[in-house]
Amino acid sequence: MANIAGLTALAAGMQAYLVKFGFTTVVDFGWRARSSILNQGPGGANRIVLVPGDPKSGKAGPLKRGRQAQTNPRVLFEWDALATLSIWGVDTTDTNDEKLQYAATVTLLELAVRALQNAVDPITSTPVGVANLTLGEPSWSVENTEMYFGRELLLPITQKGPLLDRPIGTIIPTPVVNRVPAT
Repeated sequence: MANIAGLTALAAGMQAYLVKFGFTTVVDFGWRARSSILNQGPGGANRIVLVPGDPKSGKAGPLKRGRQAQTNPRVLFEWDALATLSIWGVDTTDTNDEKLQYAATVTLLELAVRALQNAVDPITSTPVGVANLTLGEPSWSVENTEMYFGRELLLPITQKGPLLDRPIGTIIPTPVVNRVPAT
């Protein structure tokens, strides 16, 4: 079975957390997902997109030599994988009221942090959330884009995770009793 990449497991765990508690906000993943238009459906334009890397520099994060633990498979390197959460909140009661858009986006930030805190990979049931994460300083998106339908807040995160060697087959000895047949 192939390893599930840490950031994709994090996005899936965040979505599972939101669904579990009845939230309709969509959690998406990828570079193209951030710029896609999503204003239909139960969550409206409210969405969280996990974008790999630093969107300004393109950096993916440093690799560090893995600890020499007796594990199988062994850890070759630790990767501090950089990512950015694009948190887009909107209040449709009055899309021209910036106070409402601000409040909707900050509320969605709180929800995103809760989902990060409690994310569990739905496939492996492995916690992928806050113990492996470092949150950076949020910033408002100031790019020259359409901002009349909500606001975007960018939250840089770092997810620590191993890059593993191939598993080595193990031999498990079992006791055998040799009996001489009766003659």
